[in-house]
Amino acid sequence: MRIIAGTAKGRKLKTIKNNHTRPTSDRVKESLFNILGYPLDAFSVLDLFAGTGNLGLEALSRGAKKAVFVDNDSECYKIIRENITELGFDNNAVAIKKDCMLFIKNNKEKFDIIFMDPPYKLDSINELILAIFDNELLSAEGALIVEHDGSFSSEIKPFDRRKYGQTYLSFYKWVNYEGV
Repeated sequence: MRIIAGTAKGRKLKTIKNNHTRPTSDRVKESLFNILGYPLDAFSVLDLFAGTGNLGLEALSRGAKKAVFVDNDSECYKIIRENITELGFDNNAVAIKKDCMLFIKNNKEKFDIIFMDPPYKLDSINELILAIFDNELLSAEGALIVEHDGSFSSEIKPFDRRKYGQTYLSFYKWVNYEGV
C-alpha cells in the first residue's frame, strides 16, 4: 500500500499484520481521488474506521489542511500514528482511538470530506450515516464517501455510486439528506 499522488507520492505505508482490516485498494483509491479532484487545498478530512490511515493520508499528500483519523482498534491506532509521523504529517493530523459512533455523537467539528470504510458486514452503517448528518459533521459543500460491498442498502440515496469489482463507493451530500 502506498501514497499515489502529492507531496508523499510513492511512499509506502505501514500495514497491519492481521486479517480483520481490509485496506482500500490502490485502484479504488485512485478512482476515488480522481472523482474528488486535485489538489484538496484547505480541505479538512475525517477518516472513520481508518485502519492504516490510507485514505486520510492520501488526502493530506494531495493538499488537505487537516485529517482526523478514528479507529477503535489499538493496533490500527498505533499504525496510523506511525504512518502520520513517517510521512511528516504530525502538524496536520490527529489519530483518535475511539468507537466511530461515539466520536460522531461527541464531535462538534465540521469536515469537508468524510471517508467511512467500515467492516462490510457491520449492521450499523445506516445508523452511522444518519448520525453524521444529524450531528452536522459534514460541511455544507462537503462529501461523505462510504466504501461498502454490494449487500449494503442505504436509507439515504447517494448522489453517486461507483462499482470497482466487489467494492462500491457511495457519495452523499446534504442535498441527499432529508432527515430520514
